[in-house]
Amino acid sequence: MHLSPDGLIRLTVDQLLSTPLEHLVSGVDLDANGQAASCGTQTSLSGYTEWISTRDPTISIGWDWRLQTLASGVRWVRVGLPRSNLMLTQDTGADTSWHGNLEILGTIVDALAWREILPDVVAARYA
Repeated sequence: MHLSPDGLIRLTVDQLLSTPLEHLVSGVDLDANGQAASCGTQTSLSGYTEWISTRDPTISIGWDWRLQTLASGVRWVRVGLPRSNLMLTQDTGADTSWHGNLEILGTIVDALAWREILPDVVAARYA
């Protein structure tokens, strides 16, 4: 793992998977339509979260989320691809494509325990 002159941290997937990530900050998006919800209408809740490594150079991975309403309750869902200062490399040292990089990071994000942590974090911040 190393910080490149372009500001990206280059590492392999295995190196990333062995790097602990911690929650840094999460927030709720302001209502996009600017209108107050009327009684009986469905509302939506969405936001963002940022996670970092505890080692130098500091890895940063952020993504948007929303609450998906299901018959069985609500589910926290990642929206779109993550944002990051990482460039994942192949075993040969070559960069993956930028889009491929973000797709892989999305898969890794989906495996993190963020869905279990965010409800308490968001509730504490906005209580």
